[in-house]
Amino acid sequence: MNKKKEIRRGIITCLFWLYLLLLFRITVFRTGFGVQNLFQKGSINLTLFRDYLPLLKEGHWFRFLYLFLGNILWFIPFGIYTIWTGRIKRGWKAVCLFFFLSLFIETMQYCFGTGISEADDLILNTFGTWIGAYSAIFLQNAHTKEKEKRTLDGIAMEKAGRKFRKESGK
Repeated sequence: MNKKKEIRRGIITCLFWLYLLLLFRITVFRTGFGVQNLFQKGSINLTLFRDYLPLLKEGHWFRFLYLFLGNILWFIPFGIYTIWTGRIKRGWKAVCLFFFLSLFIETMQYCFGTGISEADDLILNTFGTWIGAYSAIFLQNAHTKEKEKRTLDGIAMEKAGRKFRKESGK
């Protein structure tokens, strides 16, 4: 790997760790976090989208979009990064890995009483990872095909050049 790629990989990895720290800050280590709340304030909601429907009925569109899309968008980078690093090559493996990370986050929210552990969060977070992973796979495949096309075009141009030189006697 050349030096430029190595530096870029290092920067992206640092940004990813920063993203994870921020993710845990907004999901688990938020205001009210502390050992004194351990298993005292947490709650679990297993009814899918129970908290979203009243927001829609009451016309709180911004809050609905913030919660619904936030649960998806905040987790797209995880899917992208896991595929980009090359450690996981299959999208479904990244999704399974993140399902368990999301389950860990929801469990921590319950244990420390810093949020409601919701089944729909688990689904939306995992969906965000799926979007990220398969977007990364799509982009990698498109990039690979473009590289192959450029290589094939280069080979064709080289052959054409040899043929031209041969025909013109040069």
